[in-house]
Amino acid sequence: MKMVVVLSVLALVAGVSVAGITEELDAAKALFDAGDHTGARAAYESVIVDYPAGDVDAVATARLGAGYAIMQLGDFAGAQAQFEQVLADYPAAAMKTRAWAQMHVAIALARLSDYTAAIVAYQKAIDDYPTAESYIPLVCQMRIARVLELQEKYTEAIAALNKALADYPAGRADLLFGCRVRIADILMGQAKRSEAAAAYVKAVGDYPSTSNSVKAGTYLKAANALRAAQDEGANAAYMAAAVNYGFVSLALQQECFDAIDWVVLGSAPSIAHLSRLLLMIPATDANAELLGQIKSKLVVLK
Repeated sequence: MKMVVVLSVLALVAGVSVAGITEELDAAKALFDAGDHTGARAAYESVIVDYPAGDVDAVATARLGAGYAIMQLGDFAGAQAQFEQVLADYPAAAMKTRAWAQMHVAIALARLSDYTAAIVAYQKAIDDYPTAESYIPLVCQMRIARVLELQEKYTEAIAALNKALADYPAGRADLLFGCRVRIADILMGQAKRSEAAAAYVKAVGDYPSTSNSVKAGTYLKAANALRAAQDEGANAAYMAAAVNYGFVSLALQQECFDAIDWVVLGSAPSIAHLSRLLLMIPATDANAELLGQIKSKLVVLK
């Protein structure tokens, strides 16, 4: 009978302990989310002190949270120490928790401009936790590319992004789309405008689930790249952006049509494109202003 009572009391205490940790972690996260990083740090550190023998995952999460808060306060070396302590003190913590800690060691190192060590740390996260979360290795590979960019190693950065695309073809579509766009951005920065335009268009084509507003902006980047390259294909690209994604906003449509005027006014292609638009765009109240602008342009061109 006494044994049953003791076990019941222990179970009750354990339940209270778990509930207490959860409540304190929630309170610390609320402070962090509210932007009170000093308060969040203190709250997370309080969990570590109050529950030294508590649930491993919960205490490791508290240490991780303290590291996040310290990083937001600008103490990157202090944050790095917290993340490394998660890895050293909690070998039994969940793989996801440890993977996040390793990735944030690398982030802290990058913020400290220790780029070589940061790349090594990102690679360790990829190698040690390949199945922690489907997106963590992909994000680390993308961050390796970013560190290479910071060192102006653009060819290597593009290679790193292409490796991310090759190694994680089933990864999160928004991240893979981001890889493609970043490749295009780097090419644009190197004045490889035609290549950049092709890369932007490929990003839109390869990831159709991307939001229309993002695809519209990316297609517009492609058209701008062609325009910068003095490529007459820019006209068709602006027209495609207006027709396919112009419904996203009137401002986008207007930007496309203003850019079309880059072609010599009165040229047959401009007249043909605008005439085709009149047939393609629905005659609705929402499109009335746009259609009026197209008709006015046609009058000028003719």
